[in-house]
Amino acid sequence: MSLRVRVLVWSLILRSFYIQPSQLRAAEAHNEPTYVGARVCAECHTGPASGNQYSLWLASKHSQSYAALTKPEAEQIARLSGARQEPEATVHCLSCHSSAANAEPRQRQRTYRIEDGVQCETCHGPGSEHVARQRAGTRSPCCREELRRPTKQLCLRCHLQQTSHAVVLKARAFDLEQAWREIAHPRPTGWQMGGIPELPASGGNQHPGPKYVGAYTCGQCHRGARFNHQYSRWRRSPHARAWAVLGTPRAREIAREEGVDGDPQRDPRCLRCHTTVGTAPRQLVASTYEIDEGVGCEACHGPGSEYMTEAIMRDRQAARRNGLREVSKEVCKPCHENAHAKAPRAGLSSPALPSNIQWAQ
Repeated sequence: MSLRVRVLVWSLILRSFYIQPSQLRAAEAHNEPTYVGARVCAECHTGPASGNQYSLWLASKHSQSYAALTKPEAEQIARLSGARQEPEATVHCLSCHSSAANAEPRQRQRTYRIEDGVQCETCHGPGSEHVARQRAGTRSPCCREELRRPTKQLCLRCHLQQTSHAVVLKARAFDLEQAWREIAHPRPTGWQMGGIPELPASGGNQHPGPKYVGAYTCGQCHRGARFNHQYSRWRRSPHARAWAVLGTPRAREIAREEGVDGDPQRDPRCLRCHTTVGTAPRQLVASTYEIDEGVGCEACHGPGSEYMTEAIMRDRQAARRNGLREVSKEVCKPCHENAHAKAPRAGLSSPALPSNIQWAQ
């Protein structure tokens, strides 16, 4: 066999093992549905007229399922299951603790976040086509064409009792009927699309001085064992659900008792303590901040745009000069003292950094 023929044969063999760019483009041209993430769903499914569906999810255990992988119990379960990595990085754990965690990167849009745990699309399927129809004003009746109608059997893919979980958690058997009722989020009569509230527009990011960047930005560094899982611990806390709970019937009752007639999730008197920035104008808020984060890191530590870089954060003096606030109990008092006649809950302190983190003096 001549050299030319051998080269041709081997090139054909090698090509069979690789997807060519043109083939990839052809696959994408089929408009395969992709995962968009819960916050995109929130563009329509937020507010009383939509049954506060996004807030119901945000306040649920499903939204905390990824963060739950940082609990000590999760590490015990992972070891019993034979995992060698941290639960947050273990495929077997992620398959049930986060939507689309095991999907290919091209199947997840940039708006998707693994940290959001078990999201809308775990049950309803990837939502890109449904969102596209909504935005174009051509939605189909009952969304039959784009979204999956979940059944109770779908829950059992993850909620069947596993030995490792039973041994560590000592939990009761999963009650499917009760769980089905707890996650119910029916459309109310006269259902209308809503949306996450916007802050007052004024100046955007052109305003000089420190700005609020949002807890998700903080979480890009303050995550993993190296940082004592601070971001996930915050996500499991009531602070992270502070805005979401304003969408509950109980919150509306409290609001009425205190003279708030409108939607608590949009009223400045409620937002003052249930969100990081309260009612600060947009000129003090970076584009990365999200009001539905509830009470985030910067509610206690101050706006982070000037001290957020690693070089500054590793220098305590520089961080303080750039606005990092040292937190004491006094910071908690404006919102927690006599709040709705309830005493502050214990256990909300920020988890300390591991001792092996080296700070400059």
